[in-house]
Amino acid sequence: MAQALGDIESISERSSPLIRIHLKNRKKGITKLISELAKN
Repeated sequence: MAQALGDIESISERSSPLIRIHLKNRKKGITKLISELAKN
């Protein structure tokens, strides 16, 4: 978690786009995310 927070801070300082996604069920969530991204 600390590594992720450091990464977020570093990316934010560079004004780079950032998205945080919290998945309750990793396998189903990633499958759904890929499916939705493929639609666009």
